[in-house]
Amino acid sequence: MSRRTEQVNSLLREQIGRFLLSNFETSPGVLVTITRVAAAPDLREAKVYISVLPENTRGSILEGLRKAAPEIRRLLYRDMETHAVPNLIFAIDQAEVQASNVEHLLDSLQDIK
Repeated sequence: MSRRTEQVNSLLREQIGRFLLSNFETSPGVLVTITRVAAAPDLREAKVYISVLPENTRGSILEGLRKAAPEIRRLLYRDMETHAVPNLIFAIDQAEVQASNVEHLLDSLQDIK
């Protein structure tokens, strides 16, 4: 990954995080975390990986973020000092899901003993 792509990833993560804090409404007790951002080498699109707690709210949060993507892009274009802002693709971070599954399995093994 090029240095420029890494910088864009970092900047996108920071700016989208700010948007989530100030403009994205969730129900009380819902936590949305940007785990990582992966921009394509040509910077035309960027995958924004998130984790959501509690897990049963993932679908509605993901849908809300996908609907908010055009607004987020407009704000990014205004705030970022780049010529183009990547198309944002939001996705649940499967690494977080897999880690949670492993934790549940380990807990169930301890219950068996």
